[in-house]
Amino acid sequence: MPSYIATGIIAAVLLFPFHALSQNTSAERHLLVSQSIECNDKLSDRIMSKLEGSYRIRPNRRFGGITWRLYAYQMIRPEALSRSLNRRDERNKSPGGLRYAIREGFGEPPSYYNNDEHYRTSLKMVQVLNQEGYLQARVEVTADSSHISGWEAVYNIDLGARWVINKVLWNTTTSGLPEDQISDGSLLQKGAPLSITDLQSERERICKLAGRLGFATFNEGFVKFELDTFNLDAGVNVEIILRGQRLENASSAIPHKSIKIGSVFFDQSNMTKPLMSPILNHLVTLEEGTGFDPEKFASSYRRLSGVSALKIVELKKDYPISHDRKYGVVDVTVDIQDAPRYDLALEFDMTRADTRYGPLGKITWTDNNTTGRGDVLTWTVSAAIASTQPFSYTSSSIVPNSGEFSFLGSYRTIGIFPLRLETLPKSTEPHSEWLMQVARESRPEYYSSTFDYRHRIEWTENPVRRSRIVIDLLHLSYVNLDISDNFSDWLETEDNEVLKRRFSDYALTGSRVGWNSLAGGHGGNMSLSFEWSGVASKLLSPVMGWDVSDEGEVKIGEVPVIKFLRVDGAWVMSHKFSNREDMVFKSRFRFGGAFVGEGTETLPYSKGFFGGGLNGIRGWPIRELGPGNYSEESSTQGVLRGVGDYRLDVSSEFRFKWTSLTTVALFADAGNIWQHENGENNGASLRSSGFSSIALSAGIGLRLDFEFFLIRLDTALRLHDPTQSDGERWFIESRSNGAIHLGLGHPF
Repeated sequence: MPSYIATGIIAAVLLFPFHALSQNTSAERHLLVSQSIECNDKLSDRIMSKLEGSYRIRPNRRFGGITWRLYAYQMIRPEALSRSLNRRDERNKSPGGLRYAIREGFGEPPSYYNNDEHYRTSLKMVQVLNQEGYLQARVEVTADSSHISGWEAVYNIDLGARWVINKVLWNTTTSGLPEDQISDGSLLQKGAPLSITDLQSERERICKLAGRLGFATFNEGFVKFELDTFNLDAGVNVEIILRGQRLENASSAIPHKSIKIGSVFFDQSNMTKPLMSPILNHLVTLEEGTGFDPEKFASSYRRLSGVSALKIVELKKDYPISHDRKYGVVDVTVDIQDAPRYDLALEFDMTRADTRYGPLGKITWTDNNTTGRGDVLTWTVSAAIASTQPFSYTSSSIVPNSGEFSFLGSYRTIGIFPLRLETLPKSTEPHSEWLMQVARESRPEYYSSTFDYRHRIEWTENPVRRSRIVIDLLHLSYVNLDISDNFSDWLETEDNEVLKRRFSDYALTGSRVGWNSLAGGHGGNMSLSFEWSGVASKLLSPVMGWDVSDEGEVKIGEVPVIKFLRVDGAWVMSHKFSNREDMVFKSRFRFGGAFVGEGTETLPYSKGFFGGGLNGIRGWPIRELGPGNYSEESSTQGVLRGVGDYRLDVSSEFRFKWTSLTTVALFADAGNIWQHENGENNGASLRSSGFSSIALSAGIGLRLDFEFFLIRLDTALRLHDPTQSDGERWFIESRSNGAIHLGLGHPF
């Protein structure tokens, strides 16, 4: 096709939406292209977000500067859609079809400038500003017709003086609540700006505190605020009135009574295998003689519901009534019913490892209450086929070339053995777990047989932040590699003992400490882990009969014990735009490093860090980036492509909902992996490669969210490629390359 014809077709497609709109937009109806707020003083981001949330109508959404949804809506004529729906109705079919999906599913009707709707928006903005203490605020809306494709609504705000709290008065006469305890820690302070949001937060604080003090009948309806704005100095007197309760046939309000927990009884009559008393006492946070606290009822229900042995949980309250009708005690019956003790499940999933991708099948048998401690015994058999990038040559294939079969047994129980459960705080939610796995893996270069054992304990460090600590007290592992002849020849060609060590048998005797926690709002989190092996192997060698070489290498028989320390951390930050649920900006910063000890020349490849991939720098397939400036054309020997000793990268994504099913993400990644400095100027270490080894990529992703799983398709372009020669690394200097990734779930 001649280039001028293709250019004409593209121009027609891009201009069609605007041509179609011009036919449907009369002088009286103008497209709403944007909205803006202009204020005579600076407003906080929180208030601006609330003002933007007042918009009653919004402009048509754009992507890449083009209103694709509006374009799709106008592509389908109403008459054609009506005929299509009538034909479906004649065949007793529900609304559907391609036209319906384009116009009603993906399409978006035009959004017009509307004086009435914008006026109502301005009234809503005045209400928002009044609630924030701007009692004389005024909002006027004007139309900016200077835009070619439509009008812009401009909201001009005159704030006036912001009123502040002059005095806080408390009136608890009829409530029965202790004023000194309730007023302590009040959110309303003299000189603070008047805000309805703060008043509501104070109302919630009072009710939660009253609940913790045992006032079960007190709720937000008994809290009243009276504002005296008669002063001329923009000062407001706030009176907080806590009211008593009015019973039936009573002439006046009576004080609320502080209710205490009486007896706590566990009804296990419907349990096939009852739970032990120490387990129930630990799970239920209600304690006899303490105040009636709704939060403890909620936490008790949540903790009991989290036990896989239980199917039904009910907390029944009984208020004994004395002759003078005073409610002072509540008796609680915890009624529980067990779930089926044994489960057999068949599961199909996808291998989610960075270096492998393919289908995975599992058969799992579970005993949900092995010894009456709410403990779970699980046996799992799994098999998978996968595609993986070979080490010895550079060509990759999506045809599955690897397989794995594994057998996993685990036992998980409440508490930390051997500590008594009664000595552990209930808020820590402690657990212990023993795991044993035997696996056999087939890859293009070798067969591996693995035995792995872990004794794990974990507990909650901070319930508010959901901060949890996981410790593998003992981690034992043995890996046996049966290398193929072709791969052995390739290793001999490389002629590097360090590289050979990466693909040799090894044993691991160590531990691991991990920590993760929420950080900030909107889904941010942090994680940090330390893993080590062989620290005490040399000291234990005389007792265990292990051999120690002159270089300090410890061997169990003929298998070396690797000595290393590995650190891995990540920080994910999240920010929402204008308090909109359909837009979010996320960033992740990752760092990691691995260091070998005496007698260990290098880490096994499985303990290293991998460059590229669908969860890393997405402009490169997995293990085709790094270490440093290393590339497949490099003459340097002893360097394993895509495997490094430490990692540093940062990724950012702007995600927005396109439809209820699809999410579009614009992303950028930067970073790389490197080897430790060994004195050779081979470009594999950060010192020898410098900042020129920083890889940059950017791209676009499509996410299909089916609620129970999410499919991700990301495509990225390399902006700076450190694997290329000097002068050809930037995308404007040579033909750019990239990668396409298919995966499950968001990358972070």
